[in-house]
Amino acid sequence: MSKYYKLTISCIGEEAQEELIGLLHFFSEFESVNQLEDSIIVSYLSASQDRDELISRLTESLPDLQFTIEDEPDINWNEKFEKSFQPLRIMNNSWGVRATFHPPMNTAKEIIIDPKMSFGTGHHATTQQMMEQMSVLNFQNKTVWDYGSGTGILAIMASMLGASIVKANDNEEWAYHNSIENAALNSCTNLEIALGDIPTVETSGLLKRGDQFDVIIANITKNILLGSTLYIDLYSKPGTILLLSGFYVDDISDILDGFKTIGFEPEKQSSMDNWACLRLVKN
Repeated sequence: MSKYYKLTISCIGEEAQEELIGLLHFFSEFESVNQLEDSIIVSYLSASQDRDELISRLTESLPDLQFTIEDEPDINWNEKFEKSFQPLRIMNNSWGVRATFHPPMNTAKEIIIDPKMSFGTGHHATTQQMMEQMSVLNFQNKTVWDYGSGTGILAIMASMLGASIVKANDNEEWAYHNSIENAALNSCTNLEIALGDIPTVETSGLLKRGDQFDVIIANITKNILLGSTLYIDLYSKPGTILLLSGFYVDDISDILDGFKTIGFEPEKQSSMDNWACLRLVKN
């Protein structure tokens, strides 16, 4: 048996693929994922994820899913990742994003990110738009909550922009550990990170009833955003700025309608590669 195997799943559409990847995160341990136009290819280390167990979980959870599993040659993931992750320059070289294996960048500011499984490098259109929105806001002495923080790149940026308190949470364990590592790489001492969804981090103490943030940032999917309006209402106040991304341009009206019910009005919007980003403010 090979050291690695790959799972190929027929799946069309970025939103459907993102939802499927989220499900795979929930019940399996994979090394990398590659999204194609009509499928996703997920690579597993045989010692970490039992193949028969994966097949059983897939057929039980998604009985209509079309997939194949086959061996693949041994892979040097570090070498593969280092070749694929190129430094990123955004906003006219005012910000750069690089990994520890890249040399320092000739930019006004730079963020060092060593992401797990190649996620959260800042290259995705949603992350870039969020960073561009953040770059023009005043974060000095502001309190910030990054909901669904991934690698922590946006929380780190908020800290570097002068926020006094930054809290971040993500319900993926790889993201939680990775964001702690990345915060240390960027010397962010005022960044508090917790593992779990909102009810979980309320229990753990990251979020406390009565907390009301100056800025809330959330780069997550449409359905999670719309399902979280009551929590975002609870942790916001008049004047709170809300930055949202992770959804498509066609979803903008649904997002605006959902957040209008809790008093948020649009200030600015942008799009890139059909992905949208919104800046809202609470009345």
